Amino acid sequence: MPSRTYPWWHSAADELGAPDDLDALRSAAVTHLQALQGKLLPNQDTGWELTVTRQDIKKLARDYAQRPEELQALAGIEQMIRHAVLAETHPDTKGRDVVESVARFYAPVKIGGRLYRANSL
Repeated sequence: MPSRTYPWWHSAADELGAPDDLDALRSAAVTHLQALQGKLLPNQDTGWELTVTRQDIKKLARDYAQRPEELQALAGIEQMIRHAVLAETHPDTKGRDVVESVARFYAPVKIGGRLYRANSL
């Protein structure tokens, strides 16, 4: 398999707020995602247009188990979606009427000089 280079989104780790103030960081992440809710966000790997839903906001930003790095990464969600690579698809196993299949994407993200892998964008 030929090697590929993937662009990553780089964060200085404070775009949404100080990592040590989780409440403010979470609030800023929610506000940022709400501004993107319903907009079509293109993915270069598949040509698909993805959207941020209310359920995504709840899962991504309002989950109190999220670490500061995970919340901070949300500042670059548009770039991550654009450059994410489709890794797998499988049928929905939860029996949801509106979900035909589940797609799992990965994107490299660099926050404060450290490289991370964003999952399931």
